Amino acid sequence: MEKLSNDFALDLVDRNIKKYMTTFLLDRFGYRFKREERIPDDLIGDYYQYKFLNDKLKLELTILFHPQRMKYPCSFDIYLSLKGGGSMRMRKHLQNNALDSKFHRFSYNESKQSFKEFVDGFFIFIRSEFEGYFKDYLTGNKFEDTPIDWVGMK
Repeated sequence: MEKLSNDFALDLVDRNIKKYMTTFLLDRFGYRFKREERIPDDLIGDYYQYKFLNDKLKLELTILFHPQRMKYPCSFDIYLSLKGGGSMRMRKHLQNNALDSKFHRFSYNESKQSFKEFVDGFFIFIRSEFEGYFKDYLTGNKFEDTPIDWVGMK
């Protein structure tokens, strides 16, 4: 696996968050950009989160980016959380509902495309899913808590 520079990867993700998500989420769904932060994690490696908040619906949308680490490729994850508790992991939701053809888009596979193509494609794909499959979730009309599978880590 070719080692990507974290600076290069983060810069590309930052630009795509601004290009594809910030205005789109505010205009279409009322989610305002809240913050971006690096989360240190000794177990799975540092990751970066981008939070968007819809105060009216009391929903928080978090886009996580995991840079390449050891043998694991770069990947994204997205959570939709209720302020009072409960969280839906969109990646896991797609997998649980037999939508594996969409699930694979969350992880980078360098043999299929460049990293830039992967990141651009991910944000175009997820915008389309927000307008389609996940629209009722983002508008607060539907919610499904996704339990965390700790795989013996807890």
